Amino acid sequence: ACKTRAERHLRMEPALITVTEKVIYELRERILDGKYAPGQHLQESSLAADLEVSRTPIRDALRVLANEDLLVYYPNRGYMVRDVEQADVLDAFDVRGALEGMACRIVAERGITAQQQEQLEEIIARGEEIFASPEWGETEQAAWRALNTQLHFVLLEISRNRHLDPLLRQIRRFPRIFDARLDPETEFFQTIYTRDQRL
Repeated sequence: ACKTRAERHLRMEPALITVTEKVIYELRERILDGKYAPGQHLQESSLAADLEVSRTPIRDALRVLANEDLLVYYPNRGYMVRDVEQADVLDAFDVRGALEGMACRIVAERGITAQQQEQLEEIIARGEEIFASPEWGETEQAAWRALNTQLHFVLLEISRNRHLDPLLRQIRRFPRIFDARLDPETEFFQTIYTRDQRL
């Protein structure tokens, strides 16, 4: 079956065509997952060898990722992974709140189909099932976060505003980078990602 745009967003499976697009996607995912440390120097030659491509798509990809604010370019030094701080994440949440609020307003004004309503109700129902569980561990937390992401992207898709899509797609990246650096067992992580906050 053909995936909806929301499902593709959730699984991060864009339709990749060129070698450069594949390289951009792979490097972006590595940055977002924390595989490259903040401040790490990304060298064209080593990346090209690792991904088994020429240096041309690597060079193009680094330029694109710098434009996305994931990398910082220093003359005579090259590209470094941007260091994302807690303040960056909080600022991103503020922008997300405004843009997603706009998406909800558009949905409310335009209305939704019966199928779209059913899709939203299913996501909410699955989320309530997770909360009804007597346990709250890593499995439940991961399932809830996946549903939460899916809900946001479904609302975005229903809004049918193509300008919101790239903006929200980019603004969600800083929190993901920050989360990748956190140990789920730390007191800080448990403070900002608790079950009580979601109830």
